[in-house]
Amino acid sequence: MKNKLEVIQWGADRGILAKATPMSQAIKTLSEVEELLRAINSDDRPEIKDAYGDILVTIILGAELSGLDIEDCLQSAYDVISKRTGVMKNGTFVKDAPVTCDFCKETCKIVRTDTIMAQFNDDAEWPTIPTDKNDCITKQ
Repeated sequence: MKNKLEVIQWGADRGILAKATPMSQAIKTLSEVEELLRAINSDDRPEIKDAYGDILVTIILGAELSGLDIEDCLQSAYDVISKRTGVMKNGTFVKDAPVTCDFCKETCKIVRTDTIMAQFNDDAEWPTIPTDKNDCITKQ
């Protein structure tokens, strides 16, 4: 099994660490995640395995490009999630956290990412992505 230092050396040998940026590496990670999704969708076990490995490599190199140690990043994340509470919704862990809805400006049961806001309604399949204030489950 390769360790992070071997991955970092591989990236240095190929000029990735000299020429890439944290953003370009994050975009590469996103590309690898898309490959993982396609592999999972087609239940292609060898490709799933390869995609997870590729994702790990891109994340290790991204951390290095950002001047961070990947093990410190993992510890930092674990320190936060180890105290987190939440519930499982259709196979996804949803953390307990009050969030202000973009539409009704009240606290909703929602999940927010940089690109979408998805609401959880106990009777609906997740995610329900509101497109305007009339879709907000808080106001229903």
